[in-house]
Amino acid sequence: MASIVMSSADVIAACDIAIASVIACRETRNKELIQYIIDRHAANKFLWIFDRKPLTEKEATDWLMQSWEYYFPSMAGNEKLRHAKKLKKLAEKGDPVTLNETDVDLIF
Repeated sequence: MASIVMSSADVIAACDIAIASVIACRETRNKELIQYIIDRHAANKFLWIFDRKPLTEKEATDWLMQSWEYYFPSMAGNEKLRHAKKLKKLAEKGDPVTLNETDVDLIF
Protein backbone atom coordinates (compact mmCIF):
# COMPACT_ATOMS: atom_id res chain seq x y z
CA MET A 1 0.00 0.00 0.00
CA ALA A 2 1.35 3.38 -1.01
CA SER A 3 1.71 6.29 1.34
CA ILE A 4 2.78 9.91 1.23
CA VAL A 5 4.04 12.36 3.81
CA MET A 6 2.44 15.81 4.06
CA SER A 7 2.67 18.75 6.40
CA SER A 8 0.05 18.84 9.12
CA ALA A 9 -1.23 22.26 8.02
CA ASP A 10 -2.13 20.89 4.57
CA VAL A 11 -3.88 17.87 6.07
CA ILE A 12 -5.83 20.03 8.55
CA ALA A 13 -6.98 22.35 5.74
CA ALA A 14 -8.05 19.39 3.57
CA CYS A 15 -9.90 17.79 6.49
CA ASP A 16 -11.74 21.06 7.20
CA ILE A 17 -12.89 21.17 3.57
CA ALA A 18 -14.01 17.51 3.67
CA ILE A 19 -15.92 18.05 6.93
CA ALA A 20 -17.62 21.19 5.59
CA SER A 21 -18.66 19.39 2.38
CA VAL A 22 -20.25 16.51 4.31
CA ILE A 23 -22.16 18.91 6.57
CA ALA A 24 -23.34 20.94 3.56
CA CYS A 25 -24.51 17.75 1.84
CA ARG A 26 -26.45 16.74 4.94
CA GLU A 27 -28.14 20.13 5.19
CA THR A 28 -29.09 20.02 1.51
CA ARG A 29 -30.59 16.54 1.83
CA ASN A 30 -32.51 17.52 4.95
CA LYS A 31 -33.96 20.60 3.23
CA GLU A 32 -34.94 18.52 0.21
CA LEU A 33 -36.70 15.98 2.42
CA ILE A 34 -38.55 18.69 4.35
CA GLN A 35 -39.70 20.27 1.09
CA TYR A 36 -40.79 16.86 -0.20
CA ILE A 37 -42.92 16.30 2.92
CA ILE A 38 -44.49 19.76 2.58
CA ASP A 39 -45.27 19.11 -1.10
CA ARG A 40 -46.73 15.65 -0.44
CA HIS A 41 -48.93 17.05 2.31
CA ALA A 42 -50.15 19.84 0.03
CA ALA A 43 -50.92 17.32 -2.72
CA ASN A 44 -53.12 15.22 -0.39
CA LYS A 45 -56.58 16.30 -1.52
CA PHE A 46 -58.26 14.30 1.25
CA LEU A 47 -57.00 16.78 3.86
CA TRP A 48 -58.58 19.66 1.96
CA ILE A 49 -62.01 18.31 2.92
CA PHE A 50 -61.22 19.17 6.51
CA ASP A 51 -59.87 22.60 5.55
CA ARG A 52 -56.35 21.58 6.64
CA LYS A 53 -53.74 24.24 6.02
CA PRO A 54 -50.44 23.30 4.33
CA LEU A 55 -47.61 22.25 6.60
CA THR A 56 -45.11 24.88 7.61
CA GLU A 57 -41.40 24.10 7.60
CA LYS A 58 -41.43 23.82 11.42
CA GLU A 59 -44.38 21.38 11.37
CA ALA A 60 -42.71 19.27 8.69
CA THR A 61 -39.46 19.19 10.66
CA ASP A 62 -41.29 18.20 13.84
CA TRP A 63 -43.10 15.43 11.98
CA LEU A 64 -39.82 14.17 10.50
CA MET A 65 -38.09 14.19 13.86
CA GLN A 66 -40.67 11.66 15.04
CA SER A 67 -40.16 9.32 12.08
CA TRP A 68 -37.22 7.26 10.88
CA GLU A 69 -37.16 9.04 7.52
CA TYR A 70 -35.34 11.99 9.04
CA TYR A 71 -32.33 9.97 10.10
CA PHE A 72 -31.37 8.60 6.69
CA PRO A 73 -30.42 11.93 5.06
CA SER A 74 -28.92 13.15 8.31
CA MET A 75 -26.60 10.15 8.44
CA ALA A 76 -25.25 10.77 4.93
CA GLY A 77 -21.47 10.70 4.83
CA ASN A 78 -21.15 9.53 8.42
CA GLU A 79 -18.12 7.35 7.71
CA LYS A 80 -16.36 10.09 5.74
CA LEU A 81 -17.05 12.62 8.48
CA ARG A 82 -15.76 10.33 11.21
CA HIS A 83 -12.60 9.50 9.26
CA ALA A 84 -11.88 13.17 8.43
CA LYS A 85 -12.25 14.15 12.09
CA LYS A 86 -9.81 11.42 13.13
CA LEU A 87 -7.28 12.52 10.50
CA LYS A 88 -7.59 16.12 11.63
CA LYS A 89 -6.97 15.11 15.23
CA LEU A 90 -3.87 13.17 14.21
CA ALA A 91 -2.58 16.08 12.13
CA GLU A 92 -3.01 18.46 15.07
CA LYS A 93 -0.77 16.25 17.22
CA GLY A 94 2.16 15.74 14.90
CA ASP A 95 4.03 17.08 11.91
CA PRO A 96 4.54 15.64 9.26
CA VAL A 97 1.61 13.27 8.70
CA THR A 98 1.84 10.03 6.74
CA LEU A 99 -1.28 9.34 4.67
CA ASN A 100 -2.22 6.08 2.98
CA GLU A 101 -4.35 5.65 -0.17
CA THR A 102 -7.63 5.57 1.76
CA ASP A 103 -6.82 8.82 3.57
CA VAL A 104 -5.86 10.56 0.35
CA ASP A 105 -9.06 9.42 -1.39
CA LEU A 106 -11.09 10.68 1.52
CA ILE A 107 -9.76 14.20 1.87
CA PHE A 108 -8.64 15.05 -1.67
